Amino acid sequence: AISVNNLAGLYEAQGDHARAEQLFQKALDLRREILGIEHPDYAESLNGLAGLYRATGRLEAALPLYRQVVDINRKVLGEKHPGYAVSLNNLAAAYRSLGEYDKADPLYQQALEIVGGLLDDSFAVLSERQQLAMVRSFRQTLDGYLSMALRPDGDGAQAYASVLTWKGTVFSRQRQTKLAAAQPELAPLLAELRETTGRLATLAFAVPVPEQQQAWRTRLEDLSQEKERLEADLARRSEAFRKSSQRVTPDVVQAALPADVVLVDFLEYDRVLSGSQSEAGTQTERHLAAFVVRRGSPVAALDLGPAAPIQEAIGTWLKTYGNSRAAVAAAGELRRRIWEPLGKHLGSARTVLVSPDGALARFPLAALPGDEAGSYLIETYAIAVIPVPQRLPEMLGGPPAGPAADATLLLVGDVDYDAPQDAPAGEQRSGLGRSAAFRFSRLESTRAEILVVQDSFEQAYQDGEVKKLRGRNATEEQFRETAPQHRFVHLATHGFFAPAPLDALSSPSRDAAAAPADEPHLLADGDLAALHPGLLSALVFAGVNRPPQPGAGDGLLTAEEVASLNLEGMELAVLSACETGLGKLVDAEGALGLQRAFQVAGARSVVATLWKVNDEATSILMQHFYENFWTKKLRKLEALRQAQLWMLREGPDRGMAVVGRSQPATSGRRPPFLWAAFVLSGDWR
Repeated sequence: AISVNNLAGLYEAQGDHARAEQLFQKALDLRREILGIEHPDYAESLNGLAGLYRATGRLEAALPLYRQVVDINRKVLGEKHPGYAVSLNNLAAAYRSLGEYDKADPLYQQALEIVGGLLDDSFAVLSERQQLAMVRSFRQTLDGYLSMALRPDGDGAQAYASVLTWKGTVFSRQRQTKLAAAQPELAPLLAELRETTGRLATLAFAVPVPEQQQAWRTRLEDLSQEKERLEADLARRSEAFRKSSQRVTPDVVQAALPADVVLVDFLEYDRVLSGSQSEAGTQTERHLAAFVVRRGSPVAALDLGPAAPIQEAIGTWLKTYGNSRAAVAAAGELRRRIWEPLGKHLGSARTVLVSPDGALARFPLAALPGDEAGSYLIETYAIAVIPVPQRLPEMLGGPPAGPAADATLLLVGDVDYDAPQDAPAGEQRSGLGRSAAFRFSRLESTRAEILVVQDSFEQAYQDGEVKKLRGRNATEEQFRETAPQHRFVHLATHGFFAPAPLDALSSPSRDAAAAPADEPHLLADGDLAALHPGLLSALVFAGVNRPPQPGAGDGLLTAEEVASLNLEGMELAVLSACETGLGKLVDAEGALGLQRAFQVAGARSVVATLWKVNDEATSILMQHFYENFWTKKLRKLEALRQAQLWMLREGPDRGMAVVGRSQPATSGRRPPFLWAAFVLSGDWR
C-alpha cells in the first residue's frame, strides 16, 4: 500500500493525473481493508487523493475527503498533533480557493494556534538552529492564511495577531532563555556553553596545516554537536521561567506605543496566486506585506506586491549606495512600492519604528527620497529598527537608564591587530594558521575617535568611569570580561559579515578581506555556516593577524560568542565597524548577526552599520552623535539622526568619495554612503 501510494505521488508530479488517481484510489482501498478507516495511513491516502483533486481544479470533490481527514486525525492523533494541524491547513486552503473565507478563517486560526503550542513545547528541548528549522517547517500555514487575510475587506488586526506571534519567535525565546540563565544554578551550564562557543569560533576561522586537516574537521563537528546539546539543555532547564511569559497581542503593542510613534512591521511571505488551478506549492509568488500599528487606530494590513522588484531595486541601490542615476531611479521605485502606500496610515507621527524582513534588512529606509525634490526621508522622519515587535511592550515597560553616578563607558579602538598571541604556559603550539588574505590593517582614525568619545562622556558624566582597551590590550578576552560591567560600549574596530563580497584592505574602511575559497576554514564551509550562522559575523580584536593558540583568544568575537555574554546592564552598544548590522537572513527572524546577538545578550539599544563605512567619516559622525546624546541630552535616535543630517548637509567630502564609484553630487549635500549606513536598533529613547 505504501509503494502504491508513493507511485501515485510520482505520477502526479509528472502530470499523469489519470494514472495517479487510479493508484491513490488503489492505495486507499488497500489501507481501508488492512488498517480500517480510523488509521493515520488511511487518512494519508485520503489526503493524497484530495490533493490531486484540488490540483486539477476539482475542489468540490476534494472537500469531503479533506473533512474526513480532519475527523480521522482529530480522533486518532488528537487536537494538539502536528498532523491534525496540517489537515486543518489543507481543508482551510480548499475553502480559501473556493472563496469561502468565513469557513477557511477559523480553520487557519485553529491550525496556527496548534502550531504555536507545538513551538512553545518543543523549543524547551531544542537548540537555536533546531528552533529555526521547526519554525520554517510550519511556515506554509501562515503564508496560506495571509494569502486569504490580506485582502481589502480582511481583518488587519486579526492577520497581524498571527504575524506578531510568529515573527521573531526564536529571538524572543532566546531572550527568555538568557534571562532564565541568570539563575545561579544555571551559571555553570552557561559558562560551559560560552567556552564551547568560543572554541568553535576559534577553530572555524583557523587554517590547519595539511596533516591536521582531518582532525580539525572532526573537532569542528564535535564542538558543533556539543554546542547544540548545551543549548538544548539550557532551554530545557529554563523551561519553568519561559512558560511564565504571555503572548503579546496587537492591542497590547498599540497600548504600549507612545502617541507620536508608529510601528511598521514588514513580512515577506509566499502568496498563493488568485485563481490558481494548482496550489500545491508551485503557484505562489513571494510578496511583501506591511502592518501599520499606532495607538488609537485600527491595524492597517497591506500587501505591497511582489518582493522581486523590491529586492532588485535594493540590489541596484546598494551597488553605489544611491550615488548613480540607476540608484536614484531604484530609490524612487522603492519609495513608490514601499513608502507611499504607508503614507495615509502614519498619521502625524514623525518617529517610525520599522521591523524589516528579507532584503529590507539590508536597506536604510532613511535614505529613501523625501517629500520634497532632492530630499531624503531622514529629513522628515526619525526611523529606528525594532527586530522583534513582540518585545516592544517589555522594552517600553522596562526600567529607565540608571543615574549619572552609575555611568560607565567601555571604549575599544586603536587596536593592534599584529600583537602577539602568547599561549599559556605548558600549552603546545596549535598547528593552526591564519589565511594570508584574512588580515586587518590598523585604523588610524579610531585613536582620535575614542578620545573624542571619552571627552564627550566625561563632560556629561563628571563622576562617570571610563575604561579603554587600546593597542595590544584591546583583546577579545578583555572585552568579554569587562563589557558586562558597562552601561555604554563603543567599539571602533574592524567588523565583517563573511558571505558578503569583501574587498582587500587597501582602502581606509573598517572591513576585512576574504580568504581564498579553497582554504579549509569557515568561509569555505557552507555546512558549518548553515549550522551556526552567528559564526559569519565578527568584531576584530588585538592579535587577530597572528596564528591562534590553544587557551588564548583568536582576536575574532563572533555573533555566536556575543550572544552568550550577559549584557543585561548595557544601555547602548555602538558598533563603529563595518557591516555590523548585517547577518544571515532568515524568514521572519531578520539578520542573524552582531546586532541581533548584542540584543539577545541584553543590550537595550545597538547602533550598527549596513555596509563598509569610511574610517574618517565614521569618526566625524560619531563625534556629533555623542555630543547630541550626552551633551545636548537628545534621545538616542534623534541624536543619531541629527548627526546624520549634519553629515548630509555640512559634512566634509574631502577624500570621502565612494571608492571606485562616481563622485558625490556637487550640490553640497553628501551622498547616503557617508551617513546612512548607521542604524539604531532597539530602544530609541
